Amino acid sequence: MAITSANLSTLPFIGSCDSTRTQMAAKQMSQVLTHPNCEIPYVISEEYRNVTNTSDLGILIAKDNGHVYFNNSDIIIIYYKNLKDIVVRNIPIYKNTSGLFSSKLRFSLPQGSNFKKGDVIFSYDNFCNGVPSFGYNVMTGYFNFFGLKY
Repeated sequence: MAITSANLSTLPFIGSCDSTRTQMAAKQMSQVLTHPNCEIPYVISEEYRNVTNTSDLGILIAKDNGHVYFNNSDIIIIYYKNLKDIVVRNIPIYKNTSGLFSSKLRFSLPQGSNFKKGDVIFSYDNFCNGVPSFGYNVMTGYFNFFGLKY
């Protein structure tokens, strides 16, 4: 379970009580700032799946088949048909995720649309197609240089 926001919870050592590891996590904070064009990582760990399944901050995945009754720039009202449940969620354009970090609404189903179990109903910048995304996939290379790895 995430101890911080959705975009901070995937940082290595973020929950460590060791001061050196906490400093390493603090230096990596800039790597988890969201951007509208972020890509899905090539390698996804279990922590990423846990963030998607347990996050109330950035994504809502349908629990069952349903219908979107109302959606404006602030509120979405959905109805789950088989569960006979109405869900009202606040979805502002910008949402504070942790401290001074905020995310922009990336996607939300329009009013009157139907959805199936497992579909993404809404998501913020820290999610892309239901997967946390915080950066870009870049090609890197490592080689030996005088016995050191660069």
